[in-house]
Amino acid sequence: NYIVQTEEQYIFIYEAMNEAIQSGQTEISARNLFTYLQRLLQPIDDSSLTDMELEFKRLANFKAQPSKFISANNPSNKFKNRLVNILPYENTRVCLSPIRGIDGSDYINASYIDTVR
Repeated sequence: NYIVQTEEQYIFIYEAMNEAIQSGQTEISARNLFTYLQRLLQPIDDSSLTDMELEFKRLANFKAQPSKFISANNPSNKFKNRLVNILPYENTRVCLSPIRGIDGSDYINASYIDTVR
């Protein structure tokens, strides 16, 4: 018996590990949020850049794997995407009830987002 049994599982594990290595720890508790944001707004050493500006530069350079946007890149769905660089991840996208015989009828460019109450 093998833990990874399909190519899709292997790809998922590879991408998840790669993302964890590249991103590091990204979770911030609500209790520490204010302090964390204050630190991000402070200039770094002798430069005029802040940690916040560096975060946005890293974000702009980040390239997500196409396998995370399978439905969004489906030819029958591409016209539904207002912007080519803002697509829903496959595992968090909102799925509509499909209409039989209509390819892409279950797709809308929308994502579920975890929130804290």
